[in-house]
Amino acid sequence: MYPAKAAEYEIRYNKDLERWERCSGMPLEDDSYNFVINKERKMLAFRVEDKEHFLRIQQVKEKGLKVTFKHSTPTRGEPVGFAGEGVHHKGLLIYNEKSGHYRPETENVTTCASWMQSCGAAKAATYQKFERKI
Repeated sequence: MYPAKAAEYEIRYNKDLERWERCSGMPLEDDSYNFVINKERKMLAFRVEDKEHFLRIQQVKEKGLKVTFKHSTPTRGEPVGFAGEGVHHKGLLIYNEKSGHYRPETENVTTCASWMQSCGAAKAATYQKFERKI
């Protein structure tokens, strides 16, 4: 059970206004996000509180089990180029590659950095390496 419209989660960098915003044009709220860059090179992000909301409402009625809300949920399970976490604060997106589901590697981080560069967000996004505990 995936959200009906992945576009609800799309965010982009508006070069003219120099800000991160939802596809609706509304500025991105300062908060913590999980995000992916999908195969169409669109960034889809959901807030941690959104994740908790979906975990409560998405249940498989026949089995009575909750559906796990993962990075792949907004993409309906499609492959992604990058998955991670980010914090948006005062126009700056600080992101990392923390994803227990995808476990991004160096090439995925490079893909994300390339995406940030191509959409004009290089100065509005900062990568911060996530140190995995073994």
